[in-house]
Amino acid sequence: GKGVDKGVEDNDQSEDSVDDCLDSHASGRTAHTLSKTSEEAEENSEVEKTNSDREFWYITKFKQPYSRGEEEAVVNFFLRNGGYSLKGGNTVWKKMEEDWICPGRTWQSMRTRFDKNIEKNLKQFGVSEEQLRDVDRKLRGSRQEDMMEEVANERRGFRQNANYYTQKEDLRILNFIVENKRFEDVR
Repeated sequence: GKGVDKGVEDNDQSEDSVDDCLDSHASGRTAHTLSKTSEEAEENSEVEKTNSDREFWYITKFKQPYSRGEEEAVVNFFLRNGGYSLKGGNTVWKKMEEDWICPGRTWQSMRTRFDKNIEKNLKQFGVSEEQLRDVDRKLRGSRQEDMMEEVANERRGFRQNANYYTQKEDLRILNFIVENKRFEDVR
């Protein structure tokens, strides 16, 4: 068939080749740390290695065509974790990037690829929009609910450490405004 399958075999990478590439990239580098303890140095070295490995993949994958495996990984993420109903926002895509679903791909790149290519060809992956929505419905009581709450909090500017007014305090403020006719002060 045409579409997603065309020219894919050149871009497919097995998990082993990814690991080999990461290992060979990491081995040519020395760790620079200024830590007080060897434990801190080890921890800093790991963070440095992870960041360096990610940078390597971002550079390697930049402007490279998506492989069939990468596209399948995005679809499989939705099948495993839900989130299809949240695809219009940024949180689910940022989670994919954080979870390293497609190494070297930014969340913006994955979102664009899904919107412009993958979603139109879901049947080539043996899945339908309805199946992805069913996963969301099944997970809604657990992880899906957490992700939706995270999106809602992001939208309304929720800050975890903020000191918000209680409902009782809100009502007192509103009553003060009404009783003192201070409507102009709250525009």
